[in-house]
Amino acid sequence: MLKTKTIRLNSILSLQLLPFFSDNYCYALINHRTKQFALVDPADPAKIQQYLSDVQNQFQDKKLIAILCTHKHYDHAGGNSYFQKTDPLIEIYGGTESEAVNKVIPTEERKGFEFKLFDDQTQIQAYHTPCHTKGHVCYVLQNKKENGDEWNCVFSGDTIFAAGCGKFFEGSAQDMYSNIQLIRSLFSDVNEAKRTLLCCGHEYTVKNVQFLVDRISNVPLVTQYLEKFKNLSNNGEFCVPTTIWEEFELNPYFRAIDDENCELNSAQEKSNYFRKMSEYLGEQDVTTSNAAVDLLKKVRELKDQY
Repeated sequence: MLKTKTIRLNSILSLQLLPFFSDNYCYALINHRTKQFALVDPADPAKIQQYLSDVQNQFQDKKLIAILCTHKHYDHAGGNSYFQKTDPLIEIYGGTESEAVNKVIPTEERKGFEFKLFDDQTQIQAYHTPCHTKGHVCYVLQNKKENGDEWNCVFSGDTIFAAGCGKFFEGSAQDMYSNIQLIRSLFSDVNEAKRTLLCCGHEYTVKNVQFLVDRISNVPLVTQYLEKFKNLSNNGEFCVPTTIWEEFELNPYFRAIDDENCELNSAQEKSNYFRKMSEYLGEQDVTTSNAAVDLLKKVRELKDQY
């Protein structure tokens, strides 16, 4: 039996984590009422088909109706053509850069492109988040909070990782800054951030937090997260998804943003968080000698060199 993880998002929807390759994640969004499901970045068709056969309690009698593709790289878009050939009616969402897409997300739209999934019209918002690739798209599922136990999801591909972000292959620090600000604006309410899952494209969590401790920040908050994620990993558990609030606390690209209205991003808290980085670079305080976008850029450069 292949290892998976199931999270009940609400009374109707479940999220299934399907790991493949060495560190990739595909996500299955399952609608138990309509008996349908969608896949996010199912780039290894053989492994995904094996999951669909093995996890009968989740996928039995359910039909694949859509694929949400975050970007063009083979380990994310590599299964699109296969699934399209198995059923030409499958809707494949994504930017124009990705193969076999038949539902194009307008990449000029930064305010969000809304579409409906499943027969019950589950609402998805797609956002153009260029940087890792020019046509990268993130998908947001926001549930109406009716009984307090419902989860939102952000399918972030290679834009945002747990405690990190994707390499700037086709963009700049300014692009990533804009992407970070977009996510912050969508979940400015603390309670919403705490009930929103960050579903990223790779399992880099322990490596990312170890880098933080070694180069960026070794405050107790960060070292506690490292211990938590190491324990999960050593016990064979998944480290993702994290919550958006945990990313606000931990992720250096979120902590780099200036916002005196947010306690985490006040001048004093930023200085404390980045003290390790200041010491490593031999600067008195990297948060006062660098604008937010430049600080973000330096963190990414240190990670690339790590």
